[in-house]
Amino acid sequence: MESEKDKYHEQLIAAEKRIDRLQSKTVAALNPHSAGVKEEVKDESPRDTPSSPVHSQSLANGVHSDEANEWESVAKVREGKIEELINENASMRQELFDLKLSMKYPPEELVKDNMHYKVLLIHASKLEHIISENQSEISGLKDEVESLKATRLELEEGVKAATEKATQEVRSMLVKRDNENARLREQRDQQVSELNERKQKDSYKLTSVNEIKALAESRSERIKILESEVKRLRTRLAAEANDEDLMTFLFKSTSEEVSYISDLKSRLAAADRRANASGNTPLTVIEAQAQLAEAHRRLEEYQIIFGKTPLDVSTLTEQLRLKESEIEKLRLLEKQRDQAEASLYTELEKLSAAWEALDRQVKGKVFDLAAMEERISKSSLEKAKSDNKFYSAMRDKEAIETERKNLARTLEKQGKLLERLSEGEKTLIARTSDLEREVKAWRQAVDKQKECSETLEKEVQQWQKRATGERERCDKLIYAIREHEDDLRKRREELRKAEEAVAKSKKEADKYAAKMKAMSHNHSSSANSREHDLQSEVDKCMTILKCSTCKMHMRNTVITKCMHCKADHESHVNFLDSFAWFSSSVLP
Repeated sequence: MESEKDKYHEQLIAAEKRIDRLQSKTVAALNPHSAGVKEEVKDESPRDTPSSPVHSQSLANGVHSDEANEWESVAKVREGKIEELINENASMRQELFDLKLSMKYPPEELVKDNMHYKVLLIHASKLEHIISENQSEISGLKDEVESLKATRLELEEGVKAATEKATQEVRSMLVKRDNENARLREQRDQQVSELNERKQKDSYKLTSVNEIKALAESRSERIKILESEVKRLRTRLAAEANDEDLMTFLFKSTSEEVSYISDLKSRLAAADRRANASGNTPLTVIEAQAQLAEAHRRLEEYQIIFGKTPLDVSTLTEQLRLKESEIEKLRLLEKQRDQAEASLYTELEKLSAAWEALDRQVKGKVFDLAAMEERISKSSLEKAKSDNKFYSAMRDKEAIETERKNLARTLEKQGKLLERLSEGEKTLIARTSDLEREVKAWRQAVDKQKECSETLEKEVQQWQKRATGERERCDKLIYAIREHEDDLRKRREELRKAEEAVAKSKKEADKYAAKMKAMSHNHSSSANSREHDLQSEVDKCMTILKCSTCKMHMRNTVITKCMHCKADHESHVNFLDSFAWFSSSVLP
């Protein structure tokens, strides 16, 4: 296809070159005539010439007229050839465009004969058959689902009616029970109020007992504090006496039963056992073990200070700096602890004062115990009365309990009935859920088939839209190309008309030459008529000197190929450039 395009392009270029050559030959044939006319005008304008130059000029014009006739016949023949070539070029262009269009947008018959189209058509038919089968199956399933729904609705209505009936009976029994409960609640409230009154009376005794217990507990705590203080004082005395063993014993001891002498005896026995165990080994081993223990101890101290991993001097200095900061922090904490201890001692003093006040209060409460005992005796009498009321209430309660049991038996029967109904409902719900799952699975399959069919339809629509878009684009391109071809034909027609105008001007020049020859034989005419003739000749020459297309501007730049003025030539060149750009960018 590209080779044919290049071939047609070369043929078009060759045809345009032939047209340019023909135009250049025609202009070359016309140029001597225009030069002769200009020379005649220049020669005759300053002075009158004798008859011999006029005769020679007429002779020259006669010769030129014969040559012009010959060139005119040649131009006509070549013009016919040019028209034939132009028509052939246009038909070739149209044929080339039709071929390109058929290659880019193949016809429907060619597409239908394609193997890929046939495969897609078979696949689409299969999918349509599957979709139709699925739709028929879905319609059957829908009918089944509708029947199951109707059955379910009937069962639900029956269950609802039985349930409503049972609930109404239960509600009536519940109303009776609520009324009985309200009566019992009133009796209970009365008993509770009586009990609260008695509890309020007995609360004085209970508060006194609780106060005595609290007093005993506070005194036991005080005793423990004093014992711990005694222990601290003993350890302090042992530390001042530089007796480490006694201080260790005091820290270890938790009670007074363990004596210091028994502890010393046990420690002595342990030392003897260690000595007997070490007596069997040589002295060097004992010394080595002692040195090893000392080395381990010192190593542990260093490890406590510097850690287990070996460090360089900078790291050690950094750790020392950190340890110093920690020591400073601990010092500050020690100061804070001292201050806290001072405040703690002050609080202890306050607590001791409060404890003394509480002790005095307790003593006052003990003296009020006699009055409390009198209240207790009164409360015992009231308790006997309340017991009588309680027993009467218990009798009422037993009657209510029997009635409650009757109601419970009735409720149990109703509950069994409801359980049977609920089991039937559960089986129906399970069946409907299974059917709904099946329907859901079928719906999913249908949705997948619908999605597949929708995607195929979308693809078909996209291809159809693309085809319509390409057709519209092709129609627009065809319309634009035809417009440009029409414009090109119009411009060629204008060019032909311009060439015809040039030929007409040449004929007028021939007529003018013949007229000049006739005027050369008529020397007796007056000067006014000669000036008039000269003026008409000048006008005719001006028509030759002016542009043949616009007939307004002078031919300031003579182009030997087209005989147009510069402005028209530039507009023609711009048109040719725009057409070349259109053919290279728009056409594929």
